[in-house]
Amino acid sequence: MWDIYRQPLPNWRYRLLPTDTRSLISAVFLGLGMTVALQIAERIDFAYSGGSLFLVAVLLVPQFENPAAMFYGLTGALIVAWINPVVANLTATSPLSFLFFATNALHTVPLTLMVYAFKPKDRGFNFLEFLIINQVAGLLDVLPIIWGSIAVLSAPTGVALFGYLIHQVGFFVASFISYPIMHRLLRSGLVPTAELPATTTHTA
Repeated sequence: MWDIYRQPLPNWRYRLLPTDTRSLISAVFLGLGMTVALQIAERIDFAYSGGSLFLVAVLLVPQFENPAAMFYGLTGALIVAWINPVVANLTATSPLSFLFFATNALHTVPLTLMVYAFKPKDRGFNFLEFLIINQVAGLLDVLPIIWGSIAVLSAPTGVALFGYLIHQVGFFVASFISYPIMHRLLRSGLVPTAELPATTTHTA
């Protein structure tokens, strides 16, 4: 079970602004998948917190935004980041849904830029590297929600800041879920620039 965390991600060639059809379609499907998942998660989060906490959503969002930002560049990251907020605002899943454009961009854009700046050219990230860049992106993600909790929902500042810390724990846990998924995606053929090991053909 834990062996996967000892293996670096398979290598892929990173492109900051991909425009090929395969990457764009993959990003759209990730965005739609995230939207479907969050239609349920955001309603659960609203039911127990009144919209000030997103503990279910914070476990789900990285499963879609991480591969978008890491495999499909800034183009794919923004596609995935902004499909759900459109639907969330139309369906009123949360009183803070108008902030989702900012929260998702504050997660995916820094993540994209960190991958662009720090990804080794000859290998994928190991788990520690993956964990660190995701946690840094998570530090930025929830800031608009903290503001919204105080300014819109009138939550006490201490409660809002406690929520911020709880969300960071959620991002930490989410990385353990996301890393094996990233491994599988890179081996699935859905990442156009994945550098998969050559298969050998045996003849009788």
